[in-house]
Amino acid sequence: ETGDRAGGGEAQASTRSSMADPIRGRGGREGPVVAGQDPNEPFFISPSEKYYLRALGSDPRKDIADLQADFPLLAGDFQLPELFDPADYFSSVLRVGSPGLHLWTHYDTMDNALVQIVGTKRVVLFPPSDADFLYLKGDKSMVLDIDNPDLSLFPLFNHVHPFQCTLLPGDLLFIPALWFHNVVAHDFSVAVNVFW
Repeated sequence: ETGDRAGGGEAQASTRSSMADPIRGRGGREGPVVAGQDPNEPFFISPSEKYYLRALGSDPRKDIADLQADFPLLAGDFQLPELFDPADYFSSVLRVGSPGLHLWTHYDTMDNALVQIVGTKRVVLFPPSDADFLYLKGDKSMVLDIDNPDLSLFPLFNHVHPFQCTLLPGDLLFIPALWFHNVVAHDFSVAVNVFW
């Protein structure tokens, strides 16, 4: 199903125009970039690869992403409406993606708000009741192409109940805990994801 935009935009996040400016030089800190030429090196990079940076910190696998701490020069340009008790705040992730970036169908264990700042992206949501039709492996669906699923491999996917929307700059999408979601960036995209 495709939903209409909620009237008036009253739930939109506040983003100052500078947040839409080029981010270069505003991240708040500099550091080395490591890239290897050999595919067996730990930092191998090739033109066809797309990377998804989940967190910045001294140990990206353990540190919780926090827009205020990670990007203090950008954080002042972003203000989320009062959706939750500040004591329940868990993390905030700056998501910068290239056109066509595809985030596979997965669920999160916390409620979250996805705020689109620059660019547009399509988000498809599936209710938790669709879990038996999504061919899960952990928290992710094995059905990678939800637009053209191979029904000979995933016949139950035909029974899902998707809700689809397109996020524009300034839009906020509430994603309840345990709801599955699949995201595709239509163009260069900057967003903030806040979890609580």
